[in-house]
Amino acid sequence: MPHATALVTLAIGDPPECAMSHPIFQRYVSRHGMDFVPIRERAILVSPPWFKRRRHQWLRFEKCQLGRLLDRYERLVYLDSDILLTPACPNLLDVVAARRFGCVFEDVGPRWWERWEEFARAQRKLGPLPRKPEGYFNSGVMVVDRAHRELFDLETCPPIDGRWAEQNTFNYHVHRLGILLQPLEPRCNLLAEFTELWADESQRRQAWVIHYAGKKNRPLMAQDFPHILAAWERSDQPVVPRALSPCHPVPIARNSSSI
Repeated sequence: MPHATALVTLAIGDPPECAMSHPIFQRYVSRHGMDFVPIRERAILVSPPWFKRRRHQWLRFEKCQLGRLLDRYERLVYLDSDILLTPACPNLLDVVAARRFGCVFEDVGPRWWERWEEFARAQRKLGPLPRKPEGYFNSGVMVVDRAHRELFDLETCPPIDGRWAEQNTFNYHVHRLGILLQPLEPRCNLLAEFTELWADESQRRQAWVIHYAGKKNRPLMAQDFPHILAAWERSDQPVVPRALSPCHPVPIARNSSSI
């Protein structure tokens, strides 16, 4: 019987990073009583003219399959395949309130202005937003529920061109639809944009969700993977209670008021 919640990731074409992320994702869902749903087949047909110049962006719109999955599941955690979870990561569905859209803003660092340039581009094409956005979120980590199904319908939320087409699309329409966001801490989606945390190996590996976005960060993912997997293996080991010495009986609490 399926659970009411699931962790979803894109795995079309079985990219190499799946060999690192999936074993950890499977441990995570087992710990938190969720289903694991890797999206392996294409189902979203989008072909605006500008896609011919950016064919690599096609697959990213397969994240819109989340809309169909929300017919089956009440709530979902979406994670890109180039992500590692550390064993300290809690159930993100417990972190994000129901009906809120959980995300991490990435308009930080020296290139923050590019994200706001994408907002400006989208508004020139589809019209002004009702209010100034809180921030520009990274779509590699999203916590969603059934209240957000419309966001993943490309007929009512048409795709937008730009540097990060699917990400621009979600950012614009989240604000157009008035979806309530719950901004999360950087440790819920630690990206290279958080330069100080990212550069410090010990701090990076203490994050809950480490996102190795961009091909330049794949070697770093391979470097971190064995350490993080070993941490999971240690955390999954059952705690064996020490045997009590027969010469030292178990003390019994006498103060009943403390029970």
